[in-house]
Amino acid sequence: MNAAPVRSASLCCPLCAAELTIEQIFSHAEDRQAFARLAMLSLPLGSKVLAYVSLFAPAKNRMAIARKVKLIEELLPDLVRGAIDRKGREWQVAHDDWREAIDRMLAARDARKLSLPLTSHSYLYEILCDMADKAEAVDEREQERQRRERTKQGSTSPVHVGSAITGAAPVISTTPAAPGTSPLVRRMRAEVAARAADQSTEEEPQQ
Repeated sequence: MNAAPVRSASLCCPLCAAELTIEQIFSHAEDRQAFARLAMLSLPLGSKVLAYVSLFAPAKNRMAIARKVKLIEELLPDLVRGAIDRKGREWQVAHDDWREAIDRMLAARDARKLSLPLTSHSYLYEILCDMADKAEAVDEREQERQRRERTKQGSTSPVHVGSAITGAAPVISTTPAAPGTSPLVRRMRAEVAARAADQSTEEEPQQ
């Protein structure tokens, strides 16, 4: 009596419903490395990326494992370095930004506002670029506010004119000045008073 052939155990992806045998999982070293690198970033982010990759699946066919690996490999360099290249420049993108951008796409899918299946990462990168641009604008406004605040504080500080020009300490007169008179007027009055005193001394009779 011949033994029945042993069927290979298979697994089903909870996200994309793809069936994989144990042999398939362990037969491709490059595929294993791609998923390992994705898991090393963080498991929550890894699950988001896998959910995003499912948006590329054909409507009536399952996505091949090689296709999934290719899509993940396209994202990994930017995920690792925390930046993307878009519109001729580099944009800083944190892991939280990736999560939010993917969540937006999944929400659009659920609302039937996303054309599926996706054919490129353009829409995802456009969302990331827009988020980074708005974050930079907020930072620039805050820096400008702080600059104006420092300028305002500097302009309200009292500065003696003589000290600002020569760097010397200001000379403060201890003689109280008559209110409403300038130094020039006070000096002229003092000179007139001195001359009047000299004349009165000269006119005194000799004994």
